[in-house]
Amino acid sequence: MQSADRAATYYLRRAEADPVPCYCFDDPEKPHVPRDSSATAIACAGLAILVEHGKDPLCRQRSRDRAEVLLSAMITEYVTPQGSDDHRPPGMLLHGCYNKNAGLQTDHELIWGDYFLLEALRMWSRYR
Repeated sequence: MQSADRAATYYLRRAEADPVPCYCFDDPEKPHVPRDSSATAIACAGLAILVEHGKDPLCRQRSRDRAEVLLSAMITEYVTPQGSDDHRPPGMLLHGCYNKNAGLQTDHELIWGDYFLLEALRMWSRYR
């Protein structure tokens, strides 16, 4: 669990102040590059696992606090509906980036983003 906590710390440090960071931390065009909400959903699901299975109470609380920030950002800014005139189905995680370098799905709903957001929410409901 210590390795997972260190990985979460690294991810969040590289994401800087934005809970839904650019698709690549080191892109020279940053900040004018696509966001990747699917990476945030994956990180959030990982944090939820640390909350559920971590043995160190401080690590569990830190992971819970971090997951709450990520979930809040995704739900309020990246999930449909995006306003009263948004008629897309509710619950779509928007602004995922599959492969910017190849120009593939650089600003889309990605099924794995939806899946990991759902997993994070499912786990969050257990300890909320």
